[in-house]
Amino acid sequence: MISNIPPSTSLSYLQESSEVNKPCDCGVCPECTAKSGNKTHDYRAASVSISSEGRLLTDKKKSEEAHRANQEGKASPPQDKNSEEETKQIEELKRRDREVRAHEMAPLMAAGVLASGGPSYEFQKGPDGKQYAEGGEVQIDTSAVEGDPEATMRKGARIQASANAPADPSSQDRSVASQAAAMAVRVQAELAELAEQKKEEQETEVDQSEAHNNPYDKKAESGSIIDLVA
Repeated sequence: MISNIPPSTSLSYLQESSEVNKPCDCGVCPECTAKSGNKTHDYRAASVSISSEGRLLTDKKKSEEAHRANQEGKASPPQDKNSEEETKQIEELKRRDREVRAHEMAPLMAAGVLASGGPSYEFQKGPDGKQYAEGGEVQIDTSAVEGDPEATMRKGARIQASANAPADPSSQDRSVASQAAAMAVRVQAELAELAEQKKEEQETEVDQSEAHNNPYDKKAESGSIIDLVA
């Protein structure tokens, strides 16, 4: 019991107790660390806190990049992801485009100066977003040359050649060729009529010239005059 503790022992205990209760100044123990304001523990806590925030920021950035890539993929899908049906449609549109352009170039080259500019095309948009020619035309002057039937004949022949130039003439091409042929027939009839008129005029002039230069006709004329005088 406390009353039975020898004085010396009690003094020693009190001195030890006072040393225990005396504030420590080692700078190492938890009390000294807290007292001196050593931030070693706080630094470790701060480093853990920063690492957590970094992971959150990294995860957020990755999520945003994945979302942006997904949106870009939806906005412009790769061309190689066309379905089999779309691929066939695109190939057919390309084939038709080549045919149309070749078809219109043939009459353009044959018409020469008769063509009014280059071909004009009608386009169709394909599944790939491109424009493909599905039809076209070339404007050609088919009017007659006024006052010159022979020039009109030459023009009609060129129009026919232009309309028949494509490997597979369309119904419109055949119609133009038919019109040009009809124009040529009319011009031929006009030329034949003019030739006949010219021939008749020449024959009349020959008859008149022969009658004027015939000596017997002159003699008969003078004899009739003599008879009248007598």
